Amino acid sequence: MITGATDLEFIGWQVAGVALHVLLPRPARPVVAVALTAAFLAVASWTSLVVLLAFTGAMLAAVRLQGRQRDIALLSVVAGIAVALVGFKALAPAPGHVAMDSVLLPLGLSYYSFRCIHVLVEVYLGEIEPPRPADLVRYLFFLPTFVAGPIHRYQPFIAETGERPDLATFARAGERILHGYAQIVILGNWLVSTRLFPALKAGLAVDTAAFQYLECLQRGLNLYFQFAGYSSIAVGLALLHGHQVMENFNRPLLATNIAEFWRRWHMSLSSWCRDYVFTGAYSLTRRIWIGTLSTMLVIGVWHGLTENFAIWGLYHGLGVVIYHQTAHWAWLRPRGGSWLEIPRRVLAWFMTFNYFMLGMVWAKEPSIAHSLDVVLILLKGVGIGA
Repeated sequence: MITGATDLEFIGWQVAGVALHVLLPRPARPVVAVALTAAFLAVASWTSLVVLLAFTGAMLAAVRLQGRQRDIALLSVVAGIAVALVGFKALAPAPGHVAMDSVLLPLGLSYYSFRCIHVLVEVYLGEIEPPRPADLVRYLFFLPTFVAGPIHRYQPFIAETGERPDLATFARAGERILHGYAQIVILGNWLVSTRLFPALKAGLAVDTAAFQYLECLQRGLNLYFQFAGYSSIAVGLALLHGHQVMENFNRPLLATNIAEFWRRWHMSLSSWCRDYVFTGAYSLTRRIWIGTLSTMLVIGVWHGLTENFAIWGLYHGLGVVIYHQTAHWAWLRPRGGSWLEIPRRVLAWFMTFNYFMLGMVWAKEPSIAHSLDVVLILLKGVGIGA
C-alpha cells in the first residue's frame, strides 16, 4: 500500500523512472515512461488505471471527429469526466481517511480529471490542435505529477523534448527534492505534528479557545508543509525527466490579502479554476462576485465532496469578494513613505494568515455541527459567543 511521498515503494517507483530516463536512448524514453506509469497504477491503484484508460480513449475518439460532431463529443466527454469525478468523490470516505490505493477513490483522479478537461476545453475553443495519441498519452501518464499534482498544462509540456538532465539540472532538481522532503518530514511530520503543537496544547482542555486555535494552526501549517513539500518533490522529479512543470506554491503564508493568498496557494488549481470556472461564470452573469464564489466553491468541493468543504470554499470566496470590494478604500492604503505603511502591512498579513488558519475549522472537522461547536468555542474565547 502506497501511503505518501515518504513511502519507500513510492520512492522506488520514482527512482526507477528517473534511472530509465537517464539510461535509455531518446526514442525509447516516452514509451518506457508511459509503461512505467501504467505499471505503477496497476500495482498501486488498478481502478485508477482503468478510469484513466477510459478517459484517454474517449478523448482520442472525440478529437478525431470533425466540425459540430467534434464539438458535441468534446463537451460530452467533459461532462462524463466531471460526472465520474463527482461520483467517485461522493462514494469515497471522508477526505483524510482514504488510502492512496483506495478502490473507491482512484489514485490521482482529481488531478488527471482536470488535466483531461483542460485539454478538451482548449481543443473545443480552438486554442490547441487536436493532440496526437502519443502526445496525449505522454502528457496524462507522467509519473512525477500523477499522485498530487501540480496540474501542469498540455502546451508547455508537449513543447519540451524531455532531454536527459545535465549536472546543473541534477543539482537544481536534487535541491528541490531535498527541500520538499525537509518540509514534509522535518517541518510537517516532526516539528508541527510531533513536537511543537502537542507541547503547546498539553494541559489545555479541548473545549477552550486556545486549544482549538492551536488545532487550527497545526492543521493549517501541516497542510502547507505536506502539500508544498510534495509539490517541490514533483517539480524536482519532473526536472530530472526533462520537464519544467509549473510551480504550485509561492510563499502563500506571507500574503497580505486573501486574494493574493489564493494567487500563491495551489497555483495550478487556482489558475485552472480561474480559466475554466471564473471565466465561464463571469461571462454568463457579468458579476465578478458570482464568478469568485463559483470558483472558490469548485476549489472547495474539489478537495472533498462534503458540506464542510463547500462551506470552506465559500468562506474563502467571501473573503476574496470582501477584499475586492474594500481594496480601493483610501484609509486602508496610507500614502507611500508614510510611517503607517509598515504596521499596515503587518496587520494585513496577520489578518490574512488568521483568516486562512481559522478557516481550517471547516476543513478539519467531520461535519457542520462539529465545526459550529468549534466556532462557538472560539467566539467565547474572545468574548463574543454566548
